[in-house]
Amino acid sequence: MALLLVIFVESVIEKRRKIMAINKPEDAHRLFANAFNSGDLESIIALYEPEAALVPQPMRVVKGISAIREALRGFLALKRRISLETQYIIRAD
Repeated sequence: MALLLVIFVESVIEKRRKIMAINKPEDAHRLFANAFNSGDLESIIALYEPEAALVPQPMRVVKGISAIREALRGFLALKRRISLETQYIIRAD
């Protein structure tokens, strides 16, 4: 299962700190995987900005919370587990 996760982490941290307790960018993958593996779609959606984009499969981009919710709902319906490993974090001021 291929899934490209695009999250604008810095703004997510500021806006969703109380909801998802993201204290640093490297928390995003852990929180996404935990929510995904427990089937918690709304916790996953809370990680995304309203104008975010997701690439659920090659050559297909979905934009906005509603489209992302539908794409992720399909992945969650498979009842598979996901693991994510952060390779790089680029911080900008």
